[in-house]
Amino acid sequence: MSAVEHRLLRVLVIEDEPDLQIIYRDVLSREGFEVEIAPDGEDALNKIPGGRYDLLVVDFLLPRVDGVEVLEQVATLRPTPAIFASAVMRDPVTIQHLKNLGVRWFLEKPFRLSALRAILDEARELIRNAAAAEAS
Repeated sequence: MSAVEHRLLRVLVIEDEPDLQIIYRDVLSREGFEVEIAPDGEDALNKIPGGRYDLLVVDFLLPRVDGVEVLEQVATLRPTPAIFASAVMRDPVTIQHLKNLGVRWFLEKPFRLSALRAILDEARELIRNAAAAEAS
């Protein structure tokens, strides 16, 4: 087994709504992730360079720096799989742009916990497979 399989996977949740921060922290922690919260895009961009996160959960509408801009800047640093959460994302051009930036999953708000858990299962497998391929 690789080192990634033995450690908690690190996730940065970029979400400005306190109630959703609590939900994400609770669910992700129970699912075996080490969780850090950024309440806005600017705080996230300050944390990301040194954070070595395995996964990002990014809200679309954020104060100071929006979710798309966060992902655009992250893409220049280190590819990191991301879940993009939004109640308003319908534009196919923006969706394709987000996919090009590393968004693997879209979570429509309000979301069901079962939908988030299913995405987390896929994310965990993707991260571990990528680490195994990198190690070999």
